Amino acid sequence: MNYCIQDGTNTPPKILFLDVDGVLILFNNRGVFSKEALKQLKRVLQLTGAKVVLSSNWKRTQESIEKLNKELLDMGAETVFGTTPELDYETSISSSRVKEIEKWLDDYETKNGEKIVYWAAVDDLDLGKVGSERFIDHFVITHREKGITPEKAEKLVLILNGMGN
Repeated sequence: MNYCIQDGTNTPPKILFLDVDGVLILFNNRGVFSKEALKQLKRVLQLTGAKVVLSSNWKRTQESIEKLNKELLDMGAETVFGTTPELDYETSISSSRVKEIEKWLDDYETKNGEKIVYWAAVDDLDLGKVGSERFIDHFVITHREKGITPEKAEKLVLILNGMGN
């Protein structure tokens, strides 16, 4: 499968694995998307051409996915590109989420014969702490009461554009 990314070349897509609660919906404002966090997400997507893969518990219901898709469309972005697989929970949500992201990456490579090179995961859970070496330089943690800040957005842009962590 070929994808045309911002630079016009046929390359695998850039992927942003996105959590919602604590990233776009702040802990102290449950159920309501943060306008500032959405603004920062829009900036990341515009500057990178990344596609969103939902790694959040929001992937479990069509209603939640549709709610997120509405927010993405309202900001002029594409809808969710995919969701990570649902795996059995292990010792923690964090370690399960890491395995789900790794499985999505492996499945994409197996199915399409090409490896996703530019990807990042953003979450309010510390996936970097439980992640494999594969997560080094690919993970950005948010504070659950602040979500994606300009600084976190900049870090995501650098990762997704291959300029380091």
